[in-house]
Amino acid sequence: MGPDLGGSWRNGLDYFLENIVDPNAVVGENFQLHVLTKKDGTVLSGLLDQESDTSITLRTLTEPIVVAKSDLKDHQKLAQSLMPPGLLEALPERKVIELLKFLTSKQ
Repeated sequence: MGPDLGGSWRNGLDYFLENIVDPNAVVGENFQLHVLTKKDGTVLSGLLDQESDTSITLRTLTEPIVVAKSDLKDHQKLAQSLMPPGLLEALPERKVIELLKFLTSKQ
């Protein structure tokens, strides 16, 4: 779940480093995290897929979920990404280089 990376190689290495190292620095409207708290206490988080007068559809990591607005206690839109910070820190240096080469190559 995330942006279409087709053609993103044109953005260059700095673009990927900035977005991977600090994914919360600039978060586009379509990629802001929404947290829904239902009246029964259930908490759901994901990207806003659709919203109507009566329901909200969240795109979660596993599936889209439709929630009736009448079942909601709270709806928060956070200025943060679903992508966690520190992803490169978990990889060996060689894997980081391979990932960045892949992302910046024409596919």
